[in-house]
Amino acid sequence: MQRGATKVLVTAWCLLAFVAPGFEHSVADTTALGLGLVAPGATPGLGPAVYDLLAASIGNVIEGGLFVAGAYLLAAQPKAAKPAQSNDCVPGTPGAAAVPAAPARQARLRQAGPA
Repeated sequence: MQRGATKVLVTAWCLLAFVAPGFEHSVADTTALGLGLVAPGATPGLGPAVYDLLAASIGNVIEGGLFVAGAYLLAAQPKAAKPAQSNDCVPGTPGAAAVPAAPARQARLRQAGPA
């Protein structure tokens, strides 16, 4: 029982830390509504509470869809292809064009014959 009560208290404090700045979020509004129902004095009516939760939830869905889906779309875009680099000036590299031997060297190779 001790561990369960600790988890509930820690969760409650985390929720209150989220509610304290006054963000318009459905979780924060639900927590504030719950606190208002257990607080002594005037309790909120059902109509304003439903309206507030509905407005906050619709805003969360729209904004979450824009920001989360937008972030995923940006992250999933294919990277731009890099321009092909020419290796013509570096003999022996893959894709390098064959560099013709100098005429004098060609003549020596013909005279020497096969190795």
